[in-house]
Amino acid sequence: MVEAIQRKLRAIEYHKIEVEQREETLKRQVSSLEKVDIQVQSDQAQREARKGEELEKELSQAKSYLENRTAELKTKTETLQRAQEDITKLDQQLKEQRIMNEKAMEYTDVLNARLNKVQQGFDQQLISSNRLATENTQKKAELKAKEDEINGLRQETLHQNAMAEAIQRKLRAIEDQKIEIVQREETLKGQVFGLKK
Repeated sequence: MVEAIQRKLRAIEYHKIEVEQREETLKRQVSSLEKVDIQVQSDQAQREARKGEELEKELSQAKSYLENRTAELKTKTETLQRAQEDITKLDQQLKEQRIMNEKAMEYTDVLNARLNKVQQGFDQQLISSNRLATENTQKKAELKAKEDEINGLRQETLHQNAMAEAIQRKLRAIEDQKIEIVQREETLKGQVFGLKK
């Protein structure tokens, strides 16, 4: 569209020059032809002059329109560039959040394995304490320590699970934001493409 306007501007300028040349020719004819109807020639010259003024006005309007469209295209292009930068930043954030989520899941797996192992030890100690009544005092202390360790591990596991869920929610929010910006980018690309026609 911008190229078409530029071609139209060139055509208008060329036509303006041609009209001005014709006007000069008519003026010379008016001065040299004394027997010709001067009023008729003068009217024709005035018509040509008005036509030149109209062309000048049209040229000015076309230039103004071209400037406005160029400014609009620049604005759309800058907006598109900012959207692309936002997508790049979101991609980086998404990558970092995924890494954090993977580490949190790995740590949760380690905690679950430790919890299972300690639970098995606790069960074995409980069976032994029932069989060995004479060692009841010592076994109770050991069992208490195991219970405390299990409770601590359970609390830490619950905390890690809560963190993992929070990270998952943040990942989904970033994905939704990325989809929205990609849609805005596609819309802006379409607008820029339409402005370039």
